[in-house]
Parts: sequence; structure tokens; C-alpha cells
Amino acid sequence: MKKVFFSNFVPYLFFLIICFPLIFLRKGLIVVFLNNLQTPILNIFFINISKIGNGVTIGIVGLFIGLLCRFKWFYMFVLAFCFQLMFVLLFKQLLFHNLHRPFLLLKETDSIHLVKLIEGVKIRYVNSFPSGHTTCIFFIVSFLSVLIKKRMISWGLFVIGLLVGISRIYLVQHFFVDVYFGICFGTVSSLLAYWVVKVYPKIWFEDKLRIRISLERKRAWD
Repeated sequence: MKKVFFSNFVPYLFFLIICFPLIFLRKGLIVVFLNNLQTPILNIFFINISKIGNGVTIGIVGLFIGLLCRFKWFYMFVLAFCFQLMFVLLFKQLLFHNLHRPFLLLKETDSIHLVKLIEGVKIRYVNSFPSGHTTCIFFIVSFLSVLIKKRMISWGLFVIGLLVGISRIYLVQHFFVDVYFGICFGTVSSLLAYWVVKVYPKIWFEDKLRIRISLERKRAWD
């Protein structure tokens, strides 16, 4: 079981290890590179996939987890959400509050001409680290990797999360380092929640939400 569990996180670990040196590149270099790959199709694709890393996705996934899974999984999901929120607020609003995003940094270094802003995309200027969208989507996909325990599905979930992270760089909203640590924080949030549930089990973990409608009530409505 442990072998199966950890094998689901191979893509996450592989990416974090292989791409670790990239966080030391000059800030903005990867932003300029990805942004200059622009095409109308890529613009539409990345604008829309970026939207996956928001609170709406958390609500939809959480609703399905609550309705279809045992309370243990819903509790784990809420716990993971709280951990990722704690990471984002701690770094974005406290430790690195008002840290400049790509647009301001490129503007200050007279390099803003190197990127092409996309019409309709609202550019954020501060609170760069970490990428909240990336942290959010990786808490979700890593949690689902724990829940589903299928290696190929885990790879697919990772790719979805990575595309959201790439979109944040492509859209000139975040640096690579913001996305990299967003992946770290999101994944760690799910692993921490999994650890808490394993170490501190509750008797109600195996229960499941049951929505019952009596036959008489159903007939009354008919």
C-alpha cells in the first residue's frame, strides 16, 4: 500500500527535483520566454485553464467529496485546504507582502517591452510569492492522487496542475519561483492532511453522508 501511495507522487517529486535549479535563474527570464510563445490559441487555452486554480474548483471538488466519499476524505480535504490557505496567507500576506510581480519588476528594469500583455487579462502588481492559483490546484490534484490511487490518473492530474502553473507565468502574473513553491505548498498540504488523518483517526471517519427521502414523502411530492 505504501509503495502504491508513494508511486502516485513520482511526477510531483520528479518535477521538483529536476526543476529545482531553475529557481536560481534571473527573475523574469522564464516569464519572457513563455510569454513570447504567444499564439491566439495558446492565449485562449491558458486564460481558461488558469481559472481552474480558484475557489470555485475547491467548492465543486469539495461538494463531490462530501457527497460521494466517507467523512474521512472530506475531513482530509478540508484540512488540506486549511493548510494550503495557511501557506498562502503566511508568505503572500505576511513574509513577502507587496513583493513585486513580473510586470512591476520588468517595468523597473526597463524590460517591459519584452513581454506582450493579453487583452482582457487583468495584471496584478504585488503579492507575488507564492502563486495562489498554483498552490490551490496542486492541493486539489495531489489530494485526488491520494484518494484515487491510480498511477496514470495521478500523472494526468499532475499535468493539469502543471498547466495551471505554466499559465500563471505565460500570463505575466507570476515568476517561476512562485509557481515552483506553489507546487510544493499545495502538495505538502495534502500530505500533511493525510498524515494527520492516519495518525489521529476518529470513529466517524468511516461514516458516509446519506440522503434519504422516505417513500411517503416522495409520493407526497409527486
